Amino acid sequence: MKSKITLTIIIVVTFILGFYTLSQKIWNKFGTDDDIFKDITVKYYNDSINGVVTKKYIDWSQHGYKKIVIVNKVNQTKEFRLDYEWYGLFTFIEPGDSIFKYKKSLDMRLARGKIDTIIRLNFSSLKNSDYYIDYLYQLDSIYDK
Repeated sequence: MKSKITLTIIIVVTFILGFYTLSQKIWNKFGTDDDIFKDITVKYYNDSINGVVTKKYIDWSQHGYKKIVIVNKVNQTKEFRLDYEWYGLFTFIEPGDSIFKYKKSLDMRLARGKIDTIIRLNFSSLKNSDYYIDYLYQLDSIYDK
C-alpha cells in the first residue's frame, strides 16, 4: 500500500514538473520573457546610429525581419532590425532619411527635408511590452511613464 502511494506521489510530482517545464519552454518560444526583452532593449540602448538610410526591406530569408541599411560618413554600412518597434516606424522611414541615435539613449532623431523629429524607442511590438515600461524608465530615466 505504501509503495502504491509513493509511486502515485512520484508520478504526480513528475507530471507537475514536466508540465511546468513544457509551459516555460512554450512561453519563452512564443512569448516574451524578461531575458529576451532586456537583451533587446539593452542592445539598442547601447548602440549608436549615425548615417543615412540607403535601403529598407523585409528580409524574407530571415523570418521576415524588417530591416534598414544605414551608411555613415566614412562609408561604413550597418543593418538594423525594426521588428521590435511599432509597425508604423518601418513604414515611416524612407531611404534618404538621416538617422542619429546616441549610445545610452532610447531617443532616435530622424531628419528628412522639413521633417526633423525625435522618436522614442519603446519596443512595442514585443509581446507584453507594456509590462516593461518601468524597466525602460530605469534604463533611460527621462522615459515618459
